[in-house]
Amino acid sequence: IVDSDNDATILLDSYVKSKISDEVYENLALEKPNPSDKDYPLTVQECARFFRVLFNATYLSQEMSDYALKLLAESSFRDGMMKKLDSSVVVSHKFAERGSGDTKEFHEVGIVYLENDAYLIGVMTKGKELNELTNIVSDISKIVYDEMQHAVSNF
Repeated sequence: IVDSDNDATILLDSYVKSKISDEVYENLALEKPNPSDKDYPLTVQECARFFRVLFNATYLSQEMSDYALKLLAESSFRDGMMKKLDSSVVVSHKFAERGSGDTKEFHEVGIVYLENDAYLIGVMTKGKELNELTNIVSDISKIVYDEMQHAVSNF
C-alpha cells in the first residue's frame, strides 16, 4: 500500500476467497471486477466510497479502519495532491496512473486531515503528459486545501 504496488492486489486476491471479495463489492454497491480483464475502471464517486467507509468505520471495525487509513497516509507518492501541501499535512490517499500512446490518465483520491476536521477529495485526469496531469492534481489539491483551511478557521 505504501508504494501503491499493484502486486499487493494480486497477492491479496490469491488469499481472499472470491466469495468474500464479491461480498465486499456487493455491499459497497460496486460492480464485481472481471478476473479476465486487467482494467477495473472506477468513477471518482466509487473510489470515494472506499474512503468514506474507512473514515466512518462503517464496514470494518474502528481499529481496522484506522489501520488502513494509517497505511494509506504512509504512501511514498508525493507528486500529486500532496506536492504543494506542507509536509506536516496528513493525507490518506491512493493514486493510479495508466495509459498508453498519446493518452495518459492520472487519478488520486484521499482524505486530507485538518486540525480537528477532514475532507475527502478525488481528482481524475486524462491527457498527453503524465507530469502535466500530476501538476493539475497538485494545483487543485492546493486550492481546495487553502479554501478548506480558511473555512475551518472561520467556523
